[in-house]
Amino acid sequence: MNIVFACSGEYIKFVSVVIMSILNYKQTNDEIDFTIITSNDLSEELKHKIKLFESEIQKQYIYKIKISLFYVNENDYNKYSNHFIKHSANYWRLKLGDALDDSVKKCLFLGADVLVLSDLKELFDTDMQGKTVAMAPDRFNYKGYVRKMCSLTSKEDFIFPYPEFYSNDDVMLIDLDSWRSRGIEAKCLSMLQAYEPVFAEQDILNAVLGNDIFEISAKWNFWIGGHFVLPRLGKSKISFGDESLQPYWKYTRQEFEDMKNDLKIVHFTHHCRKPWEDSYSQIDKQFRYIQYPYYNKWWEIAKNTPIFSEELMSIYSNIENNKLNSYQKSVVANFEAYNKYWLEEQNKYKKFSEEIKSKLEISENNNKILQETINSNEKQREILEIAKLKQEHVLNECKIKEIELDISIKKLQLQEKQKIIKFKFDKIIDHSAKDRICNHLSYQLGQAALVNSKTLLGWIRMPFVFSYLRDKHKRDQKKYKEAIKNNSLTPLPSLEVYPDYKEALKIKKYFSYQLGQALIKAHSSWYKGGYFKLIFEIIKLKKQRNKV
Repeated sequence: MNIVFACSGEYIKFVSVVIMSILNYKQTNDEIDFTIITSNDLSEELKHKIKLFESEIQKQYIYKIKISLFYVNENDYNKYSNHFIKHSANYWRLKLGDALDDSVKKCLFLGADVLVLSDLKELFDTDMQGKTVAMAPDRFNYKGYVRKMCSLTSKEDFIFPYPEFYSNDDVMLIDLDSWRSRGIEAKCLSMLQAYEPVFAEQDILNAVLGNDIFEISAKWNFWIGGHFVLPRLGKSKISFGDESLQPYWKYTRQEFEDMKNDLKIVHFTHHCRKPWEDSYSQIDKQFRYIQYPYYNKWWEIAKNTPIFSEELMSIYSNIENNKLNSYQKSVVANFEAYNKYWLEEQNKYKKFSEEIKSKLEISENNNKILQETINSNEKQREILEIAKLKQEHVLNECKIKEIELDISIKKLQLQEKQKIIKFKFDKIIDHSAKDRICNHLSYQLGQAALVNSKTLLGWIRMPFVFSYLRDKHKRDQKKYKEAIKNNSLTPLPSLEVYPDYKEALKIKKYFSYQLGQALIKAHSSWYKGGYFKLIFEIIKLKKQRNKV
């Protein structure tokens, strides 16, 4: 079994996770050879890590595992178009015919952003029915859909003759004899000299292969973004082959539902974050961040990937440590986009209002002229009087429309204010039971006491911090009650309904939370010696914590 990757040095650690996912699901004991097409300026340190990785995984399995590197000159590919890619490494896969020995008849190419969930032997055993490459369909695979590449010469633009065969090339099962005999690499490079692709090497490969593609089920290249994320973003209307003559996905909705229960390879692409990217920086229309079980599965494998696990988990820790800031930035960005939308809508109404006013002025002028005509021509007074009444009717209708427009604008402004209030109280504060308890005054006072007790300056400013926290808590409670009273906010549910309720109760047992409760109790009974009793209460809490 021969599997090929193509990536730059910084992506090799992510390829190692894909390799581990393949080995985790492999059920046979036949030899497996991995080939990584990469840059010839790869560091010696990284080459050594790859060798160590190969050695470590070999210890875990009884069958032979081999990892080979095939080098390309990166500068040879930097000249080609890369609209939607950040690196020319996407073009390196065109060298896979040279990267493997002529004795190898079939290979599987995989992108670095996939995760294997099944034994690949089933895919390798696919009868390709004489086709050069087997791939899963891309989107908009129907006859009549126009895909094209702009010409770099005086020739006409290239129009794809077989849009129904257009496929995604991050999972490719390849008949190498056919690949080499047809000169696929040379034809692709020639095509790159004449046309500018939109989707880099994928456009070029599909243009050269045409209908020489065997279609495999999308369960072997299942797009996380295209199937799960895109509908939540509200960017595109998703339709299936049995729902439209111009569907987004060519298979039926039932086929989609069936393949969800039998996924073989998932692909982190199309409007979604890669697992190693900050998933908290992407939120949907309801201001919820987007994450799926396959992300957790990817990190579970990454954690157990030899040699590269430390580097990978450092990325994970950085993502988790900054998730709140990332989420807040995303909320602000989405909220600004929302405000921009409403401003545009208001401008439309304003423009329409100005048009109504202009018509009113014209109508009033016509009415004035009509009145003058009536006064100057008594014989036509009766006829003109009727015309005047009709003109006044038009004028009144315009005024009614102006009033209705003003009401609509005020409703829009009211909705915007209500959404701002709902956003503040319903989208930021109410994340989980833990968040709710962490917003308790007891917890915040206890935390402030612990932080400020570490320095002399902290002891000096501690009363001011307590006063600030108490006043802020009162203001927030007042705003919350007013929002509920005005019906602009739904009351928060009880803590018991949250899935992390039991975990949240543990926070109430924290030393900081109990210390905060003691401070509140001491302040409320200061005239009964509350602050004097506080000293003994703190000593008691410290003893309890030391026992734990």
